[in-house]
Amino acid sequence: MAWFYTLFMIHCLDQVIKPSQSSKHIHLVGRFATIVSGHARPGFSAQATVRDHTGHLHYVQVEPEYGELELQAQVILVGYNDFHYIAKKITAQSVENLSTSSRHCLDD
Repeated sequence: MAWFYTLFMIHCLDQVIKPSQSSKHIHLVGRFATIVSGHARPGFSAQATVRDHTGHLHYVQVEPEYGELELQAQVILVGYNDFHYIAKKITAQSVENLSTSSRHCLDD
């Protein structure tokens, strides 16, 4: 009888007490990251570091949108697919295009 009571109480407490840790997905799309381990290509991910909006460092798996991502490459996370982020390499041309489009927006 005591066993059933203990089981019932555990179930009741589980409904009331929230877990101290949750595995919720943190929204990192749109953030800059750096490849720190591996060499990514379509179908094969690499590990990257990225900071969230509070400044916490996260290690995430990234796969390129197209092409390859080398070690220490700077990328932007453009999407999330299953268990990894989709990343696009940041090049001098993409930074120049971004600054040009920003100037056009400011001129309007």
